[in-house]
Amino acid sequence: MKNKKIILSFLVMTTMAKGASIDHIMNYTPEYNANPALQGAINSTSTVNYNPAGLMRLENGLYFNGGLQLGIGKYKVGYSGKDHSTDLLSATGSFSVFKKYDKYALYLTFGGLAGGAAVDYKSGISTYTMMENTLNGQFPGSRINFSSATGENRYLQTTIGAAFNITPKLSGSIAGRVVRGKRDFTGKVEGSIPVLPAPFPKLPIRAEIDAEREAYGFGIQLGLNYLVTEKLNVGLRYDSKVKLNFKTDSSSVSSLGKKPIAGNNLFGQFYPEYINGSKYRRDLPALLALGAQYKVTDSWNLYSGVTYYFNKSANIDEAVKEKVKIGEGASRVYNDGYEIAIGSELQISEKISWLAGINYSVTGASTENYHDSEYALDSIMLGTGIKYTATQKLTLIGSVSHYFYLPESSNGHDYKKRMTAVGVGITYKL
Repeated sequence: MKNKKIILSFLVMTTMAKGASIDHIMNYTPEYNANPALQGAINSTSTVNYNPAGLMRLENGLYFNGGLQLGIGKYKVGYSGKDHSTDLLSATGSFSVFKKYDKYALYLTFGGLAGGAAVDYKSGISTYTMMENTLNGQFPGSRINFSSATGENRYLQTTIGAAFNITPKLSGSIAGRVVRGKRDFTGKVEGSIPVLPAPFPKLPIRAEIDAEREAYGFGIQLGLNYLVTEKLNVGLRYDSKVKLNFKTDSSSVSSLGKKPIAGNNLFGQFYPEYINGSKYRRDLPALLALGAQYKVTDSWNLYSGVTYYFNKSANIDEAVKEKVKIGEGASRVYNDGYEIAIGSELQISEKISWLAGINYSVTGASTENYHDSEYALDSIMLGTGIKYTATQKLTLIGSVSHYFYLPESSNGHDYKKRMTAVGVGITYKL
């Protein structure tokens, strides 16, 4: 029986050993899909999100922004001649309001900050195939008859701050931020192991878990904006690290035959963050964003931007890393990441402007930590869209982007993604 416990524990361990990813997202507004280089932008539609110190370059007034984005795509993992995939369909909204005065501005933003779409592998995942192959190497005739896995990571933020003039050309901003993080996982494995030679019956094995992890954290946001010339504007933004202590609420069942195994929680036996009531850190790393907007002509603006993510200095699953000693896959290695982007906005008529841009992203995630529901591939994004100035008070945006993810291979697994995002936004000035 002791040997069977070890084998069952290995089954569960292999499903979770690559459970790590970098969390930040940047598509705070629908305009980002069309122009991902907004770090130094001066406009009423996205400056409050990407370059809040630049609010002092706008006209006085009360502004409202709302947006809705829809992501459509597929995750695909190949292993041992089998392809495991899940379709993605995820909607997210955003909202902001700011009031610009002569000497200062007040602002509030709300929306997604990190995480991604939910994944649902209804017909199993590649790691379950790996488990079955491993079991058959030791106990020929072992089978995984049914398996499923779902995962979802979402972080919402509310940021409240103020912008102010320092000199006629230099302005600054300061804000406080509240973040709610939610990381859910469900897993199920059902199969059988021959404990005695045929014709004796096989013993059924079963392991299930339904875990919800939740955390709240606080951070600050600092910004500077400098109007170098009438044509060139530069913006700088720093978002601090957000300390997040996730607490787990979970239920689980694990059994061999009719008897419970390992406290009825094989997942928690190897991954203590999934034990009911456990608390572990997974911080959102700090980031530094620098961008520029250059006015080529009265009707054409060019944009450039870079964002750097300080993943190494954040506490990302450090407690788990120290307690989980099951091979190289559990090391939870993270490197710093970055994004580089360029964009363009061309006014093609009195009311219509054409937006376009490209972004290259290096996440900093290690392939050793990948698994089916969470793997952060590097990517190239192309986007375009239309900005329609209906009236002096009303502006509408429609955008679309496509992410070309760079495939990776690790430990016999082939990881691929595809994603298309569409967005609509509205800005109204009182």
